[in-house]
Amino acid sequence: MDIVESPGPERRISREWPLFEDRLAGVLATLREDQFLILPVKQSARFIQFAGQGAFGMRAELSSNAYLPAADRLSEVQIRKLIDHGWTAPTAPPAVSTPERDPDGSPNFIIDFPCPVVAERIAAHAVRALIDVLGLPHPGFLEYLAFDTDGNALVFSALGIRHAPRPDRQTGEERAALLLATVSRITGLGDLGYDADIGIRFGSVSVFISLLDNPVSVRLFAPLVTGVQATAELYAYLNEVNAGTSHMHVFHRHDVIAAVSVFPIFPSDDEAFAGALQRFCEIADGLDDLLAAQFDGHSSRVGGESRTVH
Repeated sequence: MDIVESPGPERRISREWPLFEDRLAGVLATLREDQFLILPVKQSARFIQFAGQGAFGMRAELSSNAYLPAADRLSEVQIRKLIDHGWTAPTAPPAVSTPERDPDGSPNFIIDFPCPVVAERIAAHAVRALIDVLGLPHPGFLEYLAFDTDGNALVFSALGIRHAPRPDRQTGEERAALLLATVSRITGLGDLGYDADIGIRFGSVSVFISLLDNPVSVRLFAPLVTGVQATAELYAYLNEVNAGTSHMHVFHRHDVIAAVSVFPIFPSDDEAFAGALQRFCEIADGLDDLLAAQFDGHSSRVGGESRTVH
């Protein structure tokens, strides 16, 4: 990848961005009414999407914190940048900002571009947000999916980035089978099953892997310590742990301390998912005995089968 320096003193971005912006403009110029193009950031819940609206122009949306797990949430600085760049802030939470209740608003950040659509202007806004706000150094961090209101897939190979499948077009059974196959491959365990979740062991902790539906994602859950009473000291300690582990959350409920993490995009990349699972397991395995000793609890060693994730 060719790299050039951006205006920041240490930040560098790719020379590929102007080329990608031109390709994106070309694709947006062909987007018809009731057609949609989504650019998800790989291994993230963040995205920019475009909706063709015919005589009403085109709408661009950028994912808001209403849909983002803790690790992907936008900071106040990023939100301010978006608004300064011309994006309208979310008008209401998802349950309220529906097409029926809020036809001109959105739970995401939006820009409505009137007809006639100037595709170059829309592409410039999008790329500026991807670079300046989301901090992407190269367009290769993106993939795309496109479809129409009838569910027909659209292919825009001219974008030059990976065409991602639509996970929401799969049935729950298909997603469960794919997750089970993925976990079996990366752990080497051939006799796993999926009931409500998939249970494995890593060191002294049990980890349960399950599917979430809205949005489609994978949850990692590990009970760490049982028999712990709620105290101010405990909550202060857990807050400190969470401050240092942005990709997972440790919490106390019903005398149990547990860890949870959401892998926001359904795993199509074994290596990336294996890395996320490995990091989660290693941290959980290091925390259980530490927490048990400090807060007079008992390590939770239930279910699953011992196997290190490779």
